[in-house]
Amino acid sequence: MDGWERIVVFGAFVKMTGELELVGAQRLTDAVNRLTDFLELRQATVEPMVTNYPIVTTVEASAQVAKSQVVMIVPLNEETSDGSGRRLLLLHKLVRRVAINAGNFSLVCEIFLDPHHDLRQTLERNVGDFLPVRNVHAVWVPALASQPLALQYPFALLQPRHILSFAEREELST
Repeated sequence: MDGWERIVVFGAFVKMTGELELVGAQRLTDAVNRLTDFLELRQATVEPMVTNYPIVTTVEASAQVAKSQVVMIVPLNEETSDGSGRRLLLLHKLVRRVAINAGNFSLVCEIFLDPHHDLRQTLERNVGDFLPVRNVHAVWVPALASQPLALQYPFALLQPRHILSFAEREELST
């Protein structure tokens, strides 16, 4: 069954809302981590992260998004956790809280790790793959000088190439 997942794509200073095609039983993580450099969004709306950032055009029927410039992707469907098809796989993972500085975002979230690998090893083994995280609490750093912009999402995908630093915190129960 094919479908369209409504997502928000965060760049450095803009966010795009649109629909990403999921083919068959494909998860959001699978669709984003395809071996392509671009994501195609339909019904894409571009908005500034702050009101004084100029945008030339705001709505496109179809837009190509360079994955290298994406910091974070968030599904808008409340039911999407990307784990529904992977619950058995997640039974053998450790859940760890981490603090991450990525692009213009500072966030605390939870990640699933193989018991034999820490986050650094996971990132080094899966170069280029977006990192699935849950229970995301993020702050958009440029907004701290004016009006703070805090974001909370149950699930997101982070672009590892934008990670400046991370610190693993406590292990949590699944």
